[in-house]
Amino acid sequence: MAGCERIENRATADGHRRRISAYDEAIAEYADDWRFESQLHVARSARNNFTSTLEHSHAREHFRGTDVDAYTLARARDNTTATGGSATVAQDDQNLGAEWALSNFDRRHQFSGSVNVELPWGKNRLWLTQGGFLASFIGDWSMSANVTWQTGTPLTARCSTCAADVARGTGGTLRANYTGQDVSLTNPSADAFFNTTAFSIPDAGTFGNSLRNLIVGPGSRQLNAQFTRDVALGGNRNVSISVNANNLLNTVNFGSVNTDVNSPNFGQVLSVRGMRTVRLNFRFRF
Repeated sequence: MAGCERIENRATADGHRRRISAYDEAIAEYADDWRFESQLHVARSARNNFTSTLEHSHAREHFRGTDVDAYTLARARDNTTATGGSATVAQDDQNLGAEWALSNFDRRHQFSGSVNVELPWGKNRLWLTQGGFLASFIGDWSMSANVTWQTGTPLTARCSTCAADVARGTGGTLRANYTGQDVSLTNPSADAFFNTTAFSIPDAGTFGNSLRNLIVGPGSRQLNAQFTRDVALGGNRNVSISVNANNLLNTVNFGSVNTDVNSPNFGQVLSVRGMRTVRLNFRFRF
């Protein structure tokens, strides 16, 4: 009986090893389809600009299509407003150290992903391979989609309509005062994108003490998709059908924000980016 138990235990162990080996082979085959790449960039220029970027991407090819995605983590700081934004000179030319802050183009997080795949209905696919009424409508389609998600670039709270700013001759250079409260809101809205009580109007004859680019502007997230199909009409004739959808989920992405502390609309969203659009195209070949 002991010998029988040893034989049975050995057979059970061999079965487990075979299952584990098959599992490892499947994982290895799946992983071999992916390509990974990561890069770290750190740069400092002679013009007091410091940028660090970490980029990671991977791609996979499979028998039904391809998948690609990429992520970037970045941080950029400088002491110039000439790289975008409303102001082109320093608030106080005698205190350039006060200009050191996030760059106008700083965008902390960026992600993009895309997929190209054959949908599983139609000839030589998983379902509806024999044709039929339903297959004539939903069969033989392919889809490509891309998704983007990114945080916003920074904004500066200014007092562009203050008398002191106008008297200096260069509009948009006088910054607001910072009160010490949190700038960001847990649930930003179109009526209050950031905490307006974090800023105040500077006293007459004084410079604002808030940093440049203290407000993180609106980010964006969007899904675009394209569906295509070729329909044979006999001979050399066929029709290509294409359905293109931008912002497929109709996501609201805020655009510009009022950052003038002296404005009645201070902190409010002034515009939104494009909403969903769908375009249908037909192309006849003969």
